Amino acid sequence: MAETCPAYAEGYNQRAFANYLRQGFSATLVDLDRAIDLSPHHIGAVSGRALTLMGQGRMGEARVAMLAAIALNPWLPERALIDPGGPLASLETDL
Repeated sequence: MAETCPAYAEGYNQRAFANYLRQGFSATLVDLDRAIDLSPHHIGAVSGRALTLMGQGRMGEARVAMLAAIALNPWLPERALIDPGGPLASLETDL
């Protein structure tokens, strides 16, 4: 893919998705980062990055990435992951 269409963000996003399904999270992040470099507002790549980081157990980074995705699309279904009780909910509490 990189040889034929090196600037095609969706190609990297699709390969990332295939790697994600195989739980090849390291390879997934490489492709998602490239997709985001090429298209910073690619909502699928930005939210996919959050889900991939979550799959690696990197919850703090996943939360930051999910907030970035929600900033791009406030109606993103995955936003429930940051709601209270969700796996990416803030650990801070109001006292």
